[in-house]
Amino acid sequence: MNRKKSLIYLSVLFFVGFSNAYKIAIFTPDISASQLIFNKRVAETFAKAGHEVKMFRIRAMGYKHLEVHVDQKSVNVADIIAYSDEDFDAFHKAQGEFYFSELSIFSSKTRQSYYRFADLFTNSCAELLQMTSFMLSLRDEHFDIAFAASNDYCSIGLIHAAKIPTWIWLDAGPLTDFVAENIGVTSPPSFVPLEFADSGDRMTFMQRFFNLVLRGGFPYLYDRALALPQNEIFQKYISKDFPDLRDLAKHAPLVMTNTHEFYDFQRPTLSKIINIGGLGLSNYTHAPLPEPFQELVEKYDTVILFSFGTIADASHMSKEWKESILKTFLKFSNILFIFRYLETDLTESLPKNVHITRWMPQFELLNHPKVKLIIFQGGYNTFQEAIYASKPMIVIPLFGDQKRNANLIKKFGIGMRLDKSNVNEESLFKAIKLVLETKKYSSNVANLNALVLQKPFSAEETLLKWTNFLVKVKTIPNLTPATVKMSFIEYHNLDVFGFCILTFVAIFWLLLSIVTFVRKIFFPIKSQEAEKQRHEKNE
Repeated sequence: MNRKKSLIYLSVLFFVGFSNAYKIAIFTPDISASQLIFNKRVAETFAKAGHEVKMFRIRAMGYKHLEVHVDQKSVNVADIIAYSDEDFDAFHKAQGEFYFSELSIFSSKTRQSYYRFADLFTNSCAELLQMTSFMLSLRDEHFDIAFAASNDYCSIGLIHAAKIPTWIWLDAGPLTDFVAENIGVTSPPSFVPLEFADSGDRMTFMQRFFNLVLRGGFPYLYDRALALPQNEIFQKYISKDFPDLRDLAKHAPLVMTNTHEFYDFQRPTLSKIINIGGLGLSNYTHAPLPEPFQELVEKYDTVILFSFGTIADASHMSKEWKESILKTFLKFSNILFIFRYLETDLTESLPKNVHITRWMPQFELLNHPKVKLIIFQGGYNTFQEAIYASKPMIVIPLFGDQKRNANLIKKFGIGMRLDKSNVNEESLFKAIKLVLETKKYSSNVANLNALVLQKPFSAEETLLKWTNFLVKVKTIPNLTPATVKMSFIEYHNLDVFGFCILTFVAIFWLLLSIVTFVRKIFFPIKSQEAEKQRHEKNE
């Protein structure tokens, strides 16, 4: 079956590629390795289909260790330094402390973290707009289509400034609240959890209350932190008459999301939203692991992976966390733990069954039969890779959408969750032991894996065919919902509710007036006597 699907997939690539070869731009800020990996898979899928692809690797965050290998024989990678001489060491240290702290979404530190990122995006965008050679080359390339990043408005503005005829908004995970808000997707707060909130699709009263409050406040935050400052820089560096970036975003022809309807929360959507989750994951072919990993796994019967991703540097963990983790690993002396860790401070206290590495071939390792479990921070890319490799998970959500993803893991019964406040030697030991010894976790993820692999259309086929279609038609106004033109009052029917309430009050007042009038006309004596008795009683 897999061989047959692979042949069909290759046939689709051949047919689409050599019948319609296009010039494609992909804007890729270095927010995280997950985003880079997803964009790399998109770029390489197009390249395999015969298209000319240019991936703009925009270095906005000052990451020194964030590298993802892209096949540069088929994909043209433009490496662009787009940041000023900021003190990124101080920035990453502050962010690292934030990631490993237990903070409410309402806390001032959470807001400060969001604004820190937003400011970096805007400053990076301003740097790009002042690069005359970059802006001129972007126009002169004559791309047929471009893919915009979903973290802000910058790449949308660049696409418009370069007069690229059509574009797709590329979400590196599930549909973000930022994109949903801009394109007019309905997000009922009763069952659609906010991206950064700690709730699933079945919420308590308080979770629904906070979800409602946050949904009302986030559009204001997007405007203040991103839309207004980025509008300002485009009008400063490109043209005073440059259109509002929010208006450009509203009319995105298509949105492609790195998710799958089989392992995401069900929610209202639009026809313009296309899921391409699992891109590059379903056709994995087993091969020997690169060294030293092949040699390492051969020494043990069971292997567990531990990684907090690229943004949350595990070296910023508290001393208590580090000690608890290593002591837990030591208790499973017959299991190899491959621990992604950037620094060398743990070398002296490292148990023999723990291998520290700055990088690991994660998806290849997950597909190795000896790997039984991954412990991670809840990043969506790893979440998907574990499903496609059919491996259960233990998630320790740190920030952003990771609590949402942890609730997905809980919903589908494919792993366990540990909160930051509960990370200690005892809880981690129990979690590892339970997931390894309880069949339901491996069984549930195997069932989910079988389901996603049997989807009638592959992510690659969906990506190629929809892109091919959009290049031909350029715009699809038929898919733009009326919600993008509605005011807040119209969208929430506040005028209708107000009218109904006023009508009810008016009818109630009218009926009360009629009853009072009838009493005075037909029961005047009783009314007068009652009034007299009340008067005497008061005296």
